[in-house]
Amino acid sequence: MAKSTTAKTPIGVVYWPNLYVPQMPRDAKPGDKAKYNLTLLFTPADTETPEFKALKALVVAVAKEKFGVKADAMLREGSLRLPFRTDIAAKGYPEEFKVFLRLNSGNAPGVFSRYIDPKTGKARIITDPKEIYTGCIARATVGAYTYGGPGTTFSPGVNFGLNNVQLMNEAGVVYERRDGRSNGADDFEAEAVAEAVSEAGLRDDLSDMLA
Repeated sequence: MAKSTTAKTPIGVVYWPNLYVPQMPRDAKPGDKAKYNLTLLFTPADTETPEFKALKALVVAVAKEKFGVKADAMLREGSLRLPFRTDIAAKGYPEEFKVFLRLNSGNAPGVFSRYIDPKTGKARIITDPKEIYTGCIARATVGAYTYGGPGTTFSPGVNFGLNNVQLMNEAGVVYERRDGRSNGADDFEAEAVAEAVSEAGLRDDLSDMLA
């Protein structure tokens, strides 16, 4: 039986989701294509979950399959680039987090709710991009792959590609946006709607024009 190269992430906090419209990377090079992407941030407690440990085990397994006996030494020496990013402060993310994953895909990922669609009996498909935003919580299925190494111009490494996303927000809970965007209802003052002018009153006011 072939080894699985896919896994499920722990539930993390979403940052900068582009799941419906592909986006060119900021450091795009000639020939690069627009991709769908998502960043998931994890707290120290998240990194101790079985799901996160499974991600690390998958990275090791894929590395060994590609680089053979050299993989262990590469992992110990830090010469193998890993998908687990820890430069939280440099990226301006909150200090409560410890690790983040930047997930990309050339194909549109499936985006699903945690709740069942009564029509299908399966997780509801989310078609409205506004439902998933920076600050909400989600998990993803990812595929591990290797890149670089001997015969290439890239340093060797393992990365995760984005497969599908499941929004894990609780029903009725409004999660704080973390992208600085305010709630429009809080931006502006509003006033009560004036009483409507009756049709009879309107005809009286305009009687000279309607004659």
